[in-house]
Amino acid sequence: MVARTVIRKDQSKGNEHFYYCVKKERKWVTDKPKDNEKWVRGRTCEMTKSLNIPLTDALVWERVVETVSQSHLMKEMFKANILKDKFSKDEEYKKNLRDENRKERRLKKDLETVEVSIASIETDKLLKRMDASVYRRVRKNLTGELEDVRNDLEQTRLRIQELGNQKRWIDWISKHQEDIESLSDMKMETRKEYLEGILDKITVTLNDDSTHRLTVKFKHPIVGDQHEWNDPTKKSDGYQIHDGSKDIEFSDTLTKRGGAPIKKKSNDSGVDGTLTPTLETPTSRWSRGLASYG
Repeated sequence: MVARTVIRKDQSKGNEHFYYCVKKERKWVTDKPKDNEKWVRGRTCEMTKSLNIPLTDALVWERVVETVSQSHLMKEMFKANILKDKFSKDEEYKKNLRDENRKERRLKKDLETVEVSIASIETDKLLKRMDASVYRRVRKNLTGELEDVRNDLEQTRLRIQELGNQKRWIDWISKHQEDIESLSDMKMETRKEYLEGILDKITVTLNDDSTHRLTVKFKHPIVGDQHEWNDPTKKSDGYQIHDGSKDIEFSDTLTKRGGAPIKKKSNDSGVDGTLTPTLETPTSRWSRGLASYG
């Protein structure tokens, strides 16, 4: 089935603490069901089983801690020089951001100029103030210029976004560099901030056996990354860290309301306790001797 967005539903009465598919509520308003369809399970969404919040949160946190603690890439980032010269990185970020913002403003003006020029020659054409052959040449040149400016503007906006992502990541590393050895002891109120810094998204699907399959997507390829010495007999030659993947997938029964945690059914993909890496993945920028992050 298609993965669905789920939201938190936390009621103080009883044990109703669960995540559920928000589409069901929205569809009830936009596509009011017939009387004989109101209580038909799966009418608007195949996610017919909600997820118990304590069980789900505990399982996701366990898998994130397991992945982070085994990641060579994470350990290398926490040791890297970006934390030793964070001030200079901040200054470099501010300068690069100023440059890109300045370029974006210039490109917006260029785009407006080209669009006005196109409107002008179209007016001249309609009023027969421009020769047809001249119009075709000018229109072709302006169309090409318009495409170039739009592409440059889009690339500039992407660079601004990437600069922001890098800045947030460096700030996150700086704040949590001491946490990697004590993640299991992190207070509940701090976990959300930690997860927001390291995870991109979590999607949920319902398996045929009514268990839930969770796909946890990290912001960086830390799942199953690998440390490799350039020369195992001469470790002074340094090492490389090969990127892993960004996703882990696992299935579990997450519908129980209250009581002791349910024993997990092993049905994992991406994390299996050993995090078996592959050497076919790209070499990380964090390999010893390579440039630092950013």
